[in-house]
Amino acid sequence: MKLLVTSFEFSDSRLPPTGGIGSFYNGYISDMNKENIDTHFLGCSEKYIEIDDKKHVFGFYYTSFIRKLCSHPNFFVVVLMFPLDFFIRLRYSILVKNYVKKHAIDIIEAPDYKGVSSLFKLIGVKIPIVIRTHGTNKVLSDIKVQKRHVGLCFHEKIALRNCNGVIYISEASKKYLSESFSFVLNKKSTLAYNYIHPYARECFKPVKLPGKINVCYFGTLSDGKGIDMLFDIMLHVRDDKDIHFTLIGKSGDYFNELSNKSCYRELKNYTYLGPINYAELQDKLNNFDFFIFPTKFENCPLSWFEAMSHKKTMLCSNIPVAKEIIKDFHSGIICNSLDDYLSGLSHLKDETVRNVMGNNAYNNVVNKFAWHSCFDKSLRFYNELING
Repeated sequence: MKLLVTSFEFSDSRLPPTGGIGSFYNGYISDMNKENIDTHFLGCSEKYIEIDDKKHVFGFYYTSFIRKLCSHPNFFVVVLMFPLDFFIRLRYSILVKNYVKKHAIDIIEAPDYKGVSSLFKLIGVKIPIVIRTHGTNKVLSDIKVQKRHVGLCFHEKIALRNCNGVIYISEASKKYLSESFSFVLNKKSTLAYNYIHPYARECFKPVKLPGKINVCYFGTLSDGKGIDMLFDIMLHVRDDKDIHFTLIGKSGDYFNELSNKSCYRELKNYTYLGPINYAELQDKLNNFDFFIFPTKFENCPLSWFEAMSHKKTMLCSNIPVAKEIIKDFHSGIICNSLDDYLSGLSHLKDETVRNVMGNNAYNNVVNKFAWHSCFDKSLRFYNELING
């Protein structure tokens, strides 16, 4: 079997920072090739580079300015930029079609976000296309986590209608997607959770801040990730000298506005490290006592798996996927409100409690969210679509 992954995001040191989709496909492609599944990647980037090592190809680039314009939520900007966005997608789709023919690809996988594969069938790609449900703008805007972008929603709908099958990464992702695009329930589908490799985190030596309980958030610092709740939490425990927060990840206007608000400006109980690369992140994660994720939406967050794989527990918001991943007060604490987070912080001051819950979290993640499960289910589904 020859698999081609197509995406506008890919995590690579030669490329601009990416989100969860790019991180997932970086690991997934490598792991599939280790299993002797001939897996390729064809993408584009906003940074002009040439990568062509037979497995990772970036066909062309578009500037950061153009990307921002094409993703702007303002309706009038969308109308003006639609032809340019369509041209970029058409050019990319033609590259995919030619690549499929040249390398005798059997099946294509694409993420649902932005409707990357919307034009593939329309320009003559004949092989099966499977979409993995990382999250769409339509879903995120329906639940008020992102601003609606009519252009993205348009392409997401076409991509989902034209695909041959859907891989859901959680039961929650199926619920979200079917509420926004009810027709997907008629598509062939399978459930394959995201995964983590349980390699020896013990090789990372913890470096504790003396006399402090170190709480970490890592991920995008955005409204959708609940950064407003995080600032409220830090504000309410500002006088607690035992707790210190560390924030890691890409920020933006929303984070800058929050951190400069008069009520938050003088907070001394947190450190912001900015975005860091994956290897450095792994080294740092072992230094923290537990993690906090007050997010408003997730389909199947790799960040939670990373935390759990370090034998650390967490506080997280009560979103639909939470109960699929952790058991409340067993491997983590699920919170409904600010008071729940404050109570959870107090509960996790106890080192014995943290250690017990951290070990439970580790056992859960390595058993339920292992690579072999994702691999077996994905491969079985690919073969079903190819042979169907």
